[in-house]
Amino acid sequence: MRTLSTQGVDAPMPTVDQNTPVTLLQRLNTKQIIALSTSQLAAFTTAQIAGLSASQIGALTPGQIRALSSGQVGSLGTAQIKALTLTDVAALTTNQLQALTLTQVAALSATQIGALTAAQFAGMGSTQVGGLSTAQIGALTTGQIAGMPSTRIGALTVTHIKALSVTQVAAWTAAQINGLTSTQMVVLTTAQMAALTATHIRALNNTQIGTLTASQIKGLTITQVGGWTATQIRMFSTTQVTLLTTDQLRALTIAQIGGLTETEVRALSTSQIRGLTAAQITALTATQEGALNSSQIRALSRTQATALSVSQIRALTAAQVVGLETSLFDGFSPSQITALAAQASALTAAQQTAYLSAGGLPATFPDVASVQKLNSKQIAALGTSQLSRLSTAQIAGLSTAQIGLLTPLQIRALSETQTGSLSTAQIKALTLTDVAALTTRQFQTLTTTQMAALTPTQVGTLTAAQLASMSTAQIATLSTAQIGALTTRQIAGMPSTGIGALTMTQMKGLSVTQVTAWTAAQISSLTATQIAALTTAQAGALTTTQIRALMATQVGALSSSQFKGLTITQVGGLTATQLRALSTTQVTLLSTDQIRALTAAQMGGLTATEIGVLSSSQMKGLTAAQIAALTTTQEGALSATQIRALSKTQIGILSAVQIRTLTTLQVTGLDAGVFDTFTPAQIAAFSDAQVTALTSAQRSAYHASGGLYGVGL
Repeated sequence: MRTLSTQGVDAPMPTVDQNTPVTLLQRLNTKQIIALSTSQLAAFTTAQIAGLSASQIGALTPGQIRALSSGQVGSLGTAQIKALTLTDVAALTTNQLQALTLTQVAALSATQIGALTAAQFAGMGSTQVGGLSTAQIGALTTGQIAGMPSTRIGALTVTHIKALSVTQVAAWTAAQINGLTSTQMVVLTTAQMAALTATHIRALNNTQIGTLTASQIKGLTITQVGGWTATQIRMFSTTQVTLLTTDQLRALTIAQIGGLTETEVRALSTSQIRGLTAAQITALTATQEGALNSSQIRALSRTQATALSVSQIRALTAAQVVGLETSLFDGFSPSQITALAAQASALTAAQQTAYLSAGGLPATFPDVASVQKLNSKQIAALGTSQLSRLSTAQIAGLSTAQIGLLTPLQIRALSETQTGSLSTAQIKALTLTDVAALTTRQFQTLTTTQMAALTPTQVGTLTAAQLASMSTAQIATLSTAQIGALTTRQIAGMPSTGIGALTMTQMKGLSVTQVTAWTAAQISSLTATQIAALTTAQAGALTTTQIRALMATQVGALSSSQFKGLTITQVGGLTATQLRALSTTQVTLLSTDQIRALTAAQMGGLTATEIGVLSSSQMKGLTAAQIAALTTTQEGALSATQIRALSKTQIGILSAVQIRTLTTLQVTGLDAGVFDTFTPAQIAAFSDAQVTALTSAQRSAYHASGGLYGVGL
């Protein structure tokens, strides 16, 4: 073997193996070290490896380092360990790392520790991890921390745990958090606890939760508190529950509140109770609510107490209700006050006063005075069953103010007997909605005195069903003011029998608008006396439809003033049957305009008697169409005077048939001056008898107009 150069820089690579003395190996320079093959290195004994200098170790490449056996790595001294470059450290295999002794691990610098990959660090044994110094622990990256098996977490000492930065703690996985021992949990600082995420919080097991200290619990953020599951919350000790701050408690969700056990609820302080939100209070289960003591109940604020549901209030025990502050009662809703009824007997004297003032009802109403003491809230709280049990004397004893407070639902709950006991003052006190709420059975039981007490405004709110249910006696009781308050819809909705029950005074009290609202059936139901009671304005307001609905007897009952007041349109609406029912007096009352309004068909409906009473002025008012429409019977009823009243134009309209049917008496009524207006056909229509009956003046006019009979006379 050649002798190695003492300089060794330019010396050629000697042949070395496991038999080369350590002293000679120590003379290898950097290039020579680098030139060593992996097989040569692998052949070195542990003594040879241990004999290499720190600088020689530091010269080894990652490939050469990886070629070392576990035994060779385990023979490295602390100086050699420290000499490993960061790339060399990162090149160590899992087996090599696991071969490191605690002394060797302790020799690794913080920088070298930080150079380990997550996989390398995860491969280290629990003993090795436990041997790390706080400086080494502090050098771990978040990747290394997160890559640690949860079993390795348990190897960390209390000192290690304390040395972890908040960033490192935040890098823990849920499984790692769950792997912490109770001893490790209790040493977590407030800052470290604050670094835990909601996911971390949810990963804590029951044992870990039980070990949380006062400072750790108080240091939890609102977000962290929101991360607890209902199951975890049930694992809190009563001491831990009492440590929760107001803000932490308010951060609990409805589901989390539901996780509190009876014991935990009972452990809450009055300040903690007062800090709960209204929604949290409402979310308390019956079991949780039942765990509250009177002091906790007393701690409830007005907002919290009024947030209690009806079922929650109803579930309060006698021992709990005494804890309610008297100032809370007037904030309760009617339904909440009603829910307290079952526990009312357990209330203190002061609470009883507040309860009654807020609308609470006494257990019984022994007399009228007990009912008269009810305030507005209590009146509103009266249930339909309670109202129905009141005697007629108690109902009658209610003040008008109390009556006015009753709701439509409460009014409908009264029996017919109770309704009938209402005084006139109480009747007047009913609101419009209350009046409209009365059932037909209740309405039918109202006495005439009660009916008379209704104000016009109240009457104006009566429903069609109520009006239809009224007896004739009730209708007859209504004053003209009440009648005048009825709307057109109410009028139209009244039964015909109701209309027929109206007195003469009531009839006169109707407005023309109300009268025009009558239906044909209602018109037909009016008696002759009622017809006669209509004012001229009322009669003149009747529509043609209403006019046509009048019975013959009703038409005949129209007075002279009523008949004269009929408009042309109304007269034009009379049927032939109605016209035939007119008395001769009524016919003579028709004005010229009314007469002229009659159609040819209506004219044809007049009887001979009615035609015969037409005055000269009425005759002069007849139109050409009306003259032409006269039947032979009607024409035959005309007197000579009526004939004489006809104008030349009217006479000229007579047809040949009408002229031929004139009687010898009627022809004498013809004015001699009309003959020259006759057509040849009309002149020829005169019979011998008619010509013979003519006066000399008429006959001369007849002949002058072309008449031939009796020319030689």
